[in-house]
Amino acid sequence: MHLTYFRGLIIKSLFMRSKTVAFFRNLLIGSIFGFFLVTEATASHVLGGEISFKCVAATAGPGRYEFTVVVFRDCNGIPLDLAALQLQMQPVPGQPNISQVLPRVLSQDVTLRCATASGFSCDPPPTGNGPEGSVAKFVYKGIVDLSGLAAAPTTGYTFYVTTGFGGNTLPCCRPSINNSLASNGNQSLQVKMFRYTDPLTGAVLTPAQMCDDSPIFSNDPTALLVINPNDTVYYQNFAIDPNNSDSASFGIDYPLNQGLTPYFYTPPYSLTNPLPGLLGPAVVGAANHPINPVSGEIVLRPNQTGTFVTVIKVTSYRCGQKIAEVYRDFSLKIIALPANYPPVYNPNTPSTNPTKFLNIVVFLIKKPMAYRDWE
Repeated sequence: MHLTYFRGLIIKSLFMRSKTVAFFRNLLIGSIFGFFLVTEATASHVLGGEISFKCVAATAGPGRYEFTVVVFRDCNGIPLDLAALQLQMQPVPGQPNISQVLPRVLSQDVTLRCATASGFSCDPPPTGNGPEGSVAKFVYKGIVDLSGLAAAPTTGYTFYVTTGFGGNTLPCCRPSINNSLASNGNQSLQVKMFRYTDPLTGAVLTPAQMCDDSPIFSNDPTALLVINPNDTVYYQNFAIDPNNSDSASFGIDYPLNQGLTPYFYTPPYSLTNPLPGLLGPAVVGAANHPINPVSGEIVLRPNQTGTFVTVIKVTSYRCGQKIAEVYRDFSLKIIALPANYPPVYNPNTPSTNPTKFLNIVVFLIKKPMAYRDWE
């Protein structure tokens, strides 16, 4: 499929896609917001984020890369008023130490809202205390000099930000999590840069010679889902590689602790089953379970309430060689149907009032429809 198709798909997507009409989706959103506005605030934490990089040698000099760290805050709890974050490289014998302070360049309220829930927000983003489900986004960016690095080892160069105690570090801790040992633990966000051998010359390139751009996520992650037995959720985490000659593949990985050691998923959850209600090969095809390797889409019908961490890994390839990996670590909240949720519409159940049902159908035909068929 063409990249233009996926870009259009993301633009049309809000936070999730469903095989339901826009009318029912809007009713659902309004009901969720009404539910959250009367929910008592509880302790909350950093929801997650990701790191990416791009080569800026043309404007900043040989071996210079611009690193971008994106952090998402749950506005239902502690503030996140960090003016800068410390980016570090995992030590490699014989290579210079890389440590750079990245200033904050953006703080933004990215809470999903509608006209019926005007109070559902996070303002100001660093300190605002909104209802559960309100989210703030912070972007940290800066230029890092990698001109002194030799070609990456086979395990790659790992750049990360992590939880600390003061200074330019992520605050502790993760939220209470239902599918991983990461519950209430500390965290690290990472990006990896791998060695590349020029297929024409056989030369192993340094980061300065490579001058690569990592994949970047093209949409913010979904923060909230609702259990609805008749609603199929298309959880979007699409990313693109700015280099036209590169390809990208999606997968699931583990969340990390402060020492870059993985937290394992707890049974029945695993790398192949990270979220409740994933639709198996009979519905989405074995190649697209648990995640579509081409689009990054996860298809599920949520059936368990709680908070569930997922790590989406995007691997970039050039001429068949792995050259970069980007990781999105994020905690997804799944809630039960709110009390004021509209009646569940099941198209397979006969209507007890055919006239009323016909009126609904006529009304819906006049409305934009959000429907997708992969067949």
